[in-house]
Amino acid sequence: MPAFDHDLILKLDPADHGALLAARIAERDATIVANDHNRRHLRAVAKDGAGAKSATDAAAAKATSLATATTHETAFATTVAAVKAKHAATDLVAAGEGHDIAQGAWVMESAPRLSGLAPIEDHRVVLTDAQCDAFVASYRVGTRASFEAMDLRRQIEAYRQAHPALFAGPGEPPPVDPTYEALKAALDAKQQAVGDAHAAQAAVLADAFKAAGEDPGAWTYWRAEFATGEIVLGHQPQPTDQKEEG
Repeated sequence: MPAFDHDLILKLDPADHGALLAARIAERDATIVANDHNRRHLRAVAKDGAGAKSATDAAAAKATSLATATTHETAFATTVAAVKAKHAATDLVAAGEGHDIAQGAWVMESAPRLSGLAPIEDHRVVLTDAQCDAFVASYRVGTRASFEAMDLRRQIEAYRQAHPALFAGPGEPPPVDPTYEALKAALDAKQQAVGDAHAAQAAVLADAFKAAGEDPGAWTYWRAEFATGEIVLGHQPQPTDQKEEG
């Protein structure tokens, strides 16, 4: 299978772009829910025992969510295969690839991207069930809104390109275009939703850190671990943090 010497940008048909976006949003949401049910299962087993209804219900809900995620992942992969076939790129070997929502394209990279050192995880803060519920609820809303905001930015730019007369240089103010204004209003709403979700998550973290006696400023890295209901704390490493092999 041949490699290639420059990145390939496969422009997506609107239907393919829409299918990829919908599948990715649905898969991410189902995965988040599955991880949350895993947390519920672990805690139910610890509290009530593995055979308790609370534990078996959580395990069943997790399995259902994972099946949903797999369905959408399969739909995503099927659409990607169709896109590559349309562009005669089925046999190409990419170093990395993915859906560029902002461009409405499938991008195939010819060489791996450079990345920094992986963060070093030092400590975990356990969230209460109520904190987990609040964090996950806001995270689901924010994740969906973030994807949709990226797509609205793409739509706005495409509309600008298709209607250059509306966005000419200085002079008379351009006429009000209802479609363009509606797109901007929709983007503002999605950005507000993302901001509200981040604020809700920050409030949960502040409560958790305070209860645990943690100073947020002492850590340069954090990650939500939905599958266990914990916040992972750590720092971004410097080269001197790496151990030499000897």
